[in-house]
Amino acid sequence: MLARIGRQTMLTHSSGIADFWLRHPEARLTLNKGQLFHSYEDLIKLAVSEPLAFATGTSFEYSNAGYALLTAVIERASGETYGEFIQKRILAPLGMHGTGYGGRLPIIGYVRTVTPASPQGEWQNKGSQDLSIYGGFGGIYSTLDDMLIWSRALETDRILSGASRAAMFTDYGFDYGFGWRFAPKFGRKLIWHTGAFADAGFASVFDRFPEEQLTVILMTNNTGLTESTATLLIEGKVTTFPANAARKAVEVVERLYFDREP
Repeated sequence: MLARIGRQTMLTHSSGIADFWLRHPEARLTLNKGQLFHSYEDLIKLAVSEPLAFATGTSFEYSNAGYALLTAVIERASGETYGEFIQKRILAPLGMHGTGYGGRLPIIGYVRTVTPASPQGEWQNKGSQDLSIYGGFGGIYSTLDDMLIWSRALETDRILSGASRAAMFTDYGFDYGFGWRFAPKFGRKLIWHTGAFADAGFASVFDRFPEEQLTVILMTNNTGLTESTATLLIEGKVTTFPANAARKAVEVVERLYFDREP
């Protein structure tokens, strides 16, 4: 099955490799207990044991397992661990000293749980998270300052050549490139992505308007939803969804900057 799947389809989530989280949401309940997997290689084994969700290249489904496989590709091709590779090729050259891979976060995440006894919701401390098992689909931590350095680097040849950056920001279908989403917003081109470990209480938003040279980044250690909503073009469909605290703040900042509705 995997022999017919190329790196581009994994980068663009069009490989057909099913996202284990979507197919087995109950698995999240056992993750922190160490009952599901102990390394990204274990997630690969779980994913390849199941049939493809669709024929490769014909549709889109976000796949953490695809990025776990890409982690293995990097390690095999470079002869280095994923952490060593990104430190040598990206973090050190750019001076991103607050960014790294793996280890246990010193920050605690919070999740709001609504029950009949507490309809307004209670904040639950989800404890510190060990990132070492997540490989390229969730094992990196960073700071706002370092993410701004990364955003600026994407406009230059410091890390990637012009050809590589053009390939990264090409829409290969479903408004998605190599790890980036695309959407029109405020009459401008928006390059964006979110990150979320909702069950552990972490979320982030990275919005970049290249024509404006504007980057809006927000990170939070709580994932409670707010009364606000956001509307974006996602996978070819205009989608309105409940906004967590991170997305709500980003929407406020962007409306102030552009002085209009999206």
